[in-house]
Amino acid sequence: DVIGRSLDAPVVPTAVGTAAAEAEATPTEQPASKNIDDIVRVLVSDLVAAAASEWQQQCLDGQAIELIAEHVSAMSQRSRLEAFASFLLQMQPSLGELGNAAAVELRSEVLKRCVWVFWSRFPQDAFALIAVLVRKALHLDDESDAEEELPDIGLCGIRVSVATTEVYLAILCIRAFWLVVCEKARARESVEEAFSGLELLLGSSFSDDELPRTGNDFALFALDLAVLPLLGDALLTLSVQEPESAIIALSLVQQSALWSDAQEHAKTSSSPGFRTLKELEWFLVLIEQHMEWREALAREKAQRNDPSQHRFNLSLGVRYLGVGWDSTEVTKAEQQRRAAQDALLDDAHRRLRADKPLLEPQLGAHTTLPEQQWERLCSAITCRVSLVLLSVFEGSGDFDGAMHDLVVMVGQSPWMLQRLAPRHARAFLRRLAIIPTKLSDEQLGIPVVA
Repeated sequence: DVIGRSLDAPVVPTAVGTAAAEAEATPTEQPASKNIDDIVRVLVSDLVAAAASEWQQQCLDGQAIELIAEHVSAMSQRSRLEAFASFLLQMQPSLGELGNAAAVELRSEVLKRCVWVFWSRFPQDAFALIAVLVRKALHLDDESDAEEELPDIGLCGIRVSVATTEVYLAILCIRAFWLVVCEKARARESVEEAFSGLELLLGSSFSDDELPRTGNDFALFALDLAVLPLLGDALLTLSVQEPESAIIALSLVQQSALWSDAQEHAKTSSSPGFRTLKELEWFLVLIEQHMEWREALAREKAQRNDPSQHRFNLSLGVRYLGVGWDSTEVTKAEQQRRAAQDALLDDAHRRLRADKPLLEPQLGAHTTLPEQQWERLCSAITCRVSLVLLSVFEGSGDFDGAMHDLVVMVGQSPWMLQRLAPRHARAFLRRLAIIPTKLSDEQLGIPVVA
């Protein structure tokens, strides 16, 4: 199972799985192949280590990529894919580099060259390479790896060993891969071999009527059946694991040809993969709105606690409720917080009252993720939405608003409660119940004695 599982269909065989099965079915060839793979793997590991340590010099200015591609050509298909995907993962950026646009673009140029060289040498394995890369980044084949538990969410559909930077790297590779797809399609270079590999990856063949007739047809096939599904799997995982990093990754994708091409294609096609990305975009915009609200709340609290904004009865040393709110700065901070809060809640209300659940599996969509993992990731996203909304009322100490606005909003949603796991509902209700216990004397209407 590499990518060819439609969300509304059973699992189907794939290129890598088929290659492995064929290798097991020919025992007379397996030992020799294994020995060759082991020998070459050591050589490739040394080359990868050298290239990764000085990736700009070795990969852009030097011939490290071509040399690695030359060596892996002696390996079996499965080992070749594993080795080159591991090489790509060595290019992952540091956490501090995620927001550095210049550094990201330079790294993206190296990744594009890597994909270009591999496609030129092994066109039938081009799509399998990106699928294997995503599976490695998400650790989908490591069944011994435990599933991560997040606070208030629990098991979230992500392996403990999944690294944010590896998932981010996979997204950069997919973005670069799309550029190579388009350039190869325009030049009609090894398109037939690559499409044959795509069919193997999906585990099904297309009829003559369905085959792409032009380079543009081929690119759109690739976009719908491989590129967007793989991007969706990686971005969904990152959105659950580290939403702030997912915001950065989505911004990079939205600034690329991949997003503009997918958006244009979606105007005339159902494009289930792009609909999934739009759902994730909505979630990440909600996270951004929440970040803006938190910043506004912090400014409001800072103004509230600023002695220069308070007036005191000098004879009694008592500050009465509301006296300090005559300050222009405090009132302005409160208005900014309320505006951010209203924008967040309004957008959430519109989505929660929609008929279709958030991230509902699309007819004809594909994914690398097992069904249970997909469902847990989607449930975790839904839980994050509910907790983001609840935190707004927690932050302002608005228990009445939580009861009359938020609980009603969630309860009347056609899908929200169905998508929340029982543990998510319990976490939501537990945090809702303790809001009154966290109210300050001022919020409870008790005069504050200086």
